[in-house]
Amino acid sequence: MNIRKNEIWSEYQKVIADDHYYFGRSCIRQNFFPAAENLYIDILRNALGKDIYDDARQTTCTGIAYHSGLIPLETTMTVIARQFALMNEAGYENFVVSCVTSFGLYVETLQTWKHFPETEQKTREALNRATGMNFSVPKNLVHASDVIYKFRKIIAEKMKFRLVNQNTGEPLKVVDHIGCHYAKIFPQEGIGGAEYPHVLAGLIDEWGGLQVDYPERRHCCGFGFRQYLLKSNRGYSVSNSKRNLIRWKPLSPIL
Repeated sequence: MNIRKNEIWSEYQKVIADDHYYFGRSCIRQNFFPAAENLYIDILRNALGKDIYDDARQTTCTGIAYHSGLIPLETTMTVIARQFALMNEAGYENFVVSCVTSFGLYVETLQTWKHFPETEQKTREALNRATGMNFSVPKNLVHASDVIYKFRKIIAEKMKFRLVNQNTGEPLKVVDHIGCHYAKIFPQEGIGGAEYPHVLAGLIDEWGGLQVDYPERRHCCGFGFRQYLLKSNRGYSVSNSKRNLIRWKPLSPIL
C-alpha cells in the first residue's frame, strides 16, 4: 500500500532546476507588496547561494489584460516570447515566475505552442517583426514558490525562528490557500496538483507548523479578473474573500 501511495504521489511532483534562474517579476507583487520580491531574491542569493538574474528590461506578461478580455492571446504570447528572448540574451535557461497568474499564462503559452506549433511560428514571426528578437523556450519553468519548496529543508536549517509557539513549544496552527492559476489551470504543473496542492503545506510541515484543514481550502478567493474589474460585480469577489477570512480567523493565528 505504501509503495502504491508513493507511486501516486510521484505523479504530483515536478522538476525544479537547482540553480541559475532568470526571475520574472510580478506587476501585482511589485505594487502591492514592494519588499516581497527583493526579499525573495535576497533569500536565494545570500541564504542559499543561488544565481538569480533580475532583469530591468522585462515587462508585464499582460495577464490581467488578457484574462479581462482586453487583449488577445496572440498579443500576450508575443510579449511572453520577448521575455524568453531576454532570458536567452542574459544566458539563462531556467525561468522562475513570481506571479501565479503569470505562471498559469506562461504554462498556457508553452502548452499551446507544444500542441499547435504553427502558433509558435506565428509568435516568432510577430516578435521578430516588432523587435528583431528570437527566442528559445525555457528548459525549466517554475513558480517562485516551487524553488522555496525545493530548498525548504536547507532553509529550515538556517531559520532563526520556527513555526513554534515560543512559550509552549507547540506547533503554530497555519492555514494555506493556493492560487487557482497555480494549481487548477494546469494541475500537472503544480506540486500536488489541484487535489493535493503541497507547495505551501510542505513549508508548514518542514518549518515546524501544524497544517489546519478547512472546507474552503480549495475555494476561490473571488478575484477572477472580470468580476473584480467590473464595479457592479465586486460584491461577488468581496463575499468570496470574506467567506475565507471568516473561516480562517478561529482556526489559525497565521494566515
